[in-house]
Amino acid sequence: MAVNFAQNIRAPIPRARYALIIVLLCMFLYPLQGFSQSASSADQSAIISEQIPDEIKLVLGAVMAHMRGGLDQRIKAPIIFSENALAGSRLVPFILDPFTMIGSVITDWGVRENVPPAIALDALLNFVDPMGRRATLSLVIDYMITKSAVEVIDVTIEAVPPPNPEVRYFFIPEENLPTDVFSQKSSSEKFHRIIKENAVVIGPEILAGPKPYFVLAYVVDRVRPNAEIDLRVTTKSDSDAETSTRYSTLKHDGWQIAVNKTTFAFNQGIELFFQTVYLNNEDDSNGSRATPQVLGVMSSYR
Repeated sequence: MAVNFAQNIRAPIPRARYALIIVLLCMFLYPLQGFSQSASSADQSAIISEQIPDEIKLVLGAVMAHMRGGLDQRIKAPIIFSENALAGSRLVPFILDPFTMIGSVITDWGVRENVPPAIALDALLNFVDPMGRRATLSLVIDYMITKSAVEVIDVTIEAVPPPNPEVRYFFIPEENLPTDVFSQKSSSEKFHRIIKENAVVIGPEILAGPKPYFVLAYVVDRVRPNAEIDLRVTTKSDSDAETSTRYSTLKHDGWQIAVNKTTFAFNQGIELFFQTVYLNNEDDSNGSRATPQVLGVMSSYR
């Protein structure tokens, strides 16, 4: 997504300061490569773009490094963090280690109103892990440029749920699952491995006759901690009437899996629809609670 920085800058940076930025960035170009010591190389490739000025690459790269544990001490980059900025950089709402940043979007950049010479940088960072789970983080960074360094004053990080989280369906015969798999203590890695090893591959061919299945609606996008995911089994694709009750909902650090259990046969008998309903539990601008949203519907006929 291309960003028009001219529209996003709230106040122009004085020409003398801009010249200083260019000089400092010439010093920064080599140290920027060293951030990959602390942040993954994929993180850096997601930041390094012709659409993003070098000043922003430097600040985002340094914040990303601190989000993952800190700058490599061997790197002598002229960028320093206040105590508030350092603490804020480490308040990531989930374990970041297995995640790789796959994209970044600058949503605002310019001199902060009424607080010169601080510069405000707002960005959205998109992440994915080897299991296919996704997350978006909002970063609000305040920094200033001095004669000797870039000083990061404050960093605020928040998770941002997407408006339409993606749901993926899995069907696992009851006899293929251990009895304790739906325990909240079961790790996401263990559960993902079990799904891959035991889920049936559904196609147009007729599979075996009716049998009990666990049906899983796996929401791959991170949602609000208090969001609710429900998996309903209906006989009509547009019906809210449940023919079987929800079995369980698993929550793994912000990612949710809704589980239902029912007996049926693929491509045979009565057609069932597996409807995933999402309630983000976030008040809108008028203070009204959001209405339930259907994320997806899967049929027993393939």
